[in-house]
Amino acid sequence: EALGLALGYSVPYGVTSGINLNSLAADAANTCRREPDVTSRADVLAAKASRDVARRNRDSVDWRFWPTIDVGSELKYADTIPATAGDHLTWTIFGVLTWELYDGGFRYGESTEKRARFDIAEQNLTEVQRKAGVEVAQSERGVRVAEANLRVSQRLRDVASESSRLSRIAFANGSGTSFDLVDTARRLREAELDLAIKEFELVTAKIKALLAVASCRI
Repeated sequence: EALGLALGYSVPYGVTSGINLNSLAADAANTCRREPDVTSRADVLAAKASRDVARRNRDSVDWRFWPTIDVGSELKYADTIPATAGDHLTWTIFGVLTWELYDGGFRYGESTEKRARFDIAEQNLTEVQRKAGVEVAQSERGVRVAEANLRVSQRLRDVASESSRLSRIAFANGSGTSFDLVDTARRLREAELDLAIKEFELVTAKIKALLAVASCRI
């Protein structure tokens, strides 16, 4: 039912019995490339880009405190007015130095705002990197836990299978009951179901560990 709702249907959906769990992990590995560290994650890169934009905005305000120099030139040609010293061309070169000493405090207020935004972006980058590192550590630990649970489930399945085999032998020899057959068969089915769930949990944990530090081609 949960899978059906996720797919947008009101009826339950189930996976086929012949599904290959290893192919799911292989598909994820083919689609996503594992990066050497968390600095290549999309959220970390986005936080870095936001920090860089905030730095440029802060620096742009600081540059406005410096004076500016405008340089220009004019070239004129006079053909109706007698030229001085027989020259019809006039070339003027000029430069303007502008230094705004005070603008009512607007630049100072804007500078304070941009610096605060830069500090926020830098702190956000640190927080994103910290969370990314924790997610990677948790995903790797999740793989180890899933592998341990799978080994335990495999041993329980083997024990249940052996118990079922012994109960069938005992029943054939007349020392067992039909209840023992039904009960051991039920335990075996439960153990096999639990083993399948643990296998799927291991595949899920591996995919999460890959996606925790990977860039994917979507």
